[in-house]
Amino acid sequence: MIHKKFKFILITFLFILNDISFAEVKFKSLNDLSSHIKKSGFNGVILVMKGNKTLMRESFGYRDIESKTPIQITDKFQIGSNTKQIVAAAVLKLQEQGKLSLEDEVTKYLPAYTQFNDIKVRDLLNHTSGIANYTEHKNFMASRTYKKVFSLDDIIDHLAKSKLDFKPRSKWKYSNGGFIVAGKIIELASGESWYDYVKREILIPIGMNDTDHKVFFEKVSKVRCHLNGSVVRNLNLSWALSAGSLHSTVDDMAKWLSVYSDSDVLESYSKKLMQTPNKNGYALGVYSYPFGTDHLITHVGVTRGFFSKTYYLKKSKIKIVTIDNMNGQFKNIPDLVLNYFYKNY
Repeated sequence: MIHKKFKFILITFLFILNDISFAEVKFKSLNDLSSHIKKSGFNGVILVMKGNKTLMRESFGYRDIESKTPIQITDKFQIGSNTKQIVAAAVLKLQEQGKLSLEDEVTKYLPAYTQFNDIKVRDLLNHTSGIANYTEHKNFMASRTYKKVFSLDDIIDHLAKSKLDFKPRSKWKYSNGGFIVAGKIIELASGESWYDYVKREILIPIGMNDTDHKVFFEKVSKVRCHLNGSVVRNLNLSWALSAGSLHSTVDDMAKWLSVYSDSDVLESYSKKLMQTPNKNGYALGVYSYPFGTDHLITHVGVTRGFFSKTYYLKKSKIKIVTIDNMNGQFKNIPDLVLNYFYKNY
């Protein structure tokens, strides 16, 4: 019998790791899997690669359910917190360039914010800073309007009004606030905007030409988000910024996942740091933990109406990207895809 305390810890740990499990649904072939996804009503795009070989690259459903315009595999989607992987890589790049250190205190760059005393740059990237998750603050979220454009400073000023959730490094709690502060530090250390640095040092070298940051997503994509079966328009992403405002394609995100294997955009030491888990299986901007006989690197991204998941199986060298524009209504589909390719390839 499993001790009750241990059982609780185990269940909590599995929940934190994005509810990934070995699903019992079995498919005889890739065609069976694809047919199941289509019948499920999944609305989005899926790309699976093993090394440089494409195993699955399909689009399902519509850009918006009103016009019934089919989704194209090359369409751009919001990737939400999958932005965090890329921002963490940018911070590591700055460390390689000698412009900052993960062990630097946040107040070295933001001395006026004494509330952030004893927080290190590393803590921002692995969610051990104690900085509040501002997207849980009803007053902040209620203040968003289509025309109101937030800056990193606006959000940091809001964060500074809140007490830390805990003493730095004593606990773990997912915090979008930590990555907003990380974005500001990128700016102060690089001398340019967080996105300009990310684009020049990370996206362009990898060849992610369809990945970008725009406050008003509808200006760059025909894909619309859906909530409760209705199209939602006029979305302003300035509330997310370096915590989750990038948009991308499945092809670009597959290129991104090469950072954990053969990409040379980061030095080997940085790649190792990025993938080494700390509390709750979270490394720097990404979850990293054993998965069966393999090792899985993964993250989820959520913005209003959009739900994305990335997976990289290190031993199998399998890259999986799934994105939907139905507010994550079919959250089981990404895990079905992961389990099928883990077991069969």
